[in-house]
Amino acid sequence: MTKRLGILMALLIGLAPAAWADAELKIDVKIKPAGTFQAVTKKIKGFAYKTEDGVASTGILIDLRSLDTGIKLRDDHMKKYLEAEKYPVAKLEKASGIGGKGTGTLVVKGQTQDVSGTYKVSGRTLEAKFPMKLSDLKITGVRYMGAGVADEVMVTITLPIQEAPVGKKE
Repeated sequence: MTKRLGILMALLIGLAPAAWADAELKIDVKIKPAGTFQAVTKKIKGFAYKTEDGVASTGILIDLRSLDTGIKLRDDHMKKYLEAEKYPVAKLEKASGIGGKGTGTLVVKGQTQDVSGTYKVSGRTLEAKFPMKLSDLKITGVRYMGAGVADEVMVTITLPIQEAPVGKKE
């Protein structure tokens, strides 16, 4: 029995990176008076699946501690505002879409936010985009050396499409 369990776990561990290889989150941030930057992570667990008339997903986990902007000081400030040590994971609890438009429920910093945006499917990959207001997460006044972060950011999440979990086919 123990040997079978070990073989099963090895297979699952071996398959997991391939299942999540296409997962990525990008947050596009505007800086006022001018400029932009992007925070990126590939540390995402979960997938989207096709429904009878569109797409859906549940329980997507995003490691906020792994967000990277390319500048360590900016990363540190961003993670402080996100309270990433206290709330290390954001969760897309559920999302669904039909005809290129979708809605979802996202939990960040322990706060639940409803989001809506667009999506497209390319082969076995789904890319969804939606705006978020930092002020809805009680993140305000983000400034450094005279430059400030705009309240609205654009979030893009790319997920692999897999078979629907048991009981989820709609």
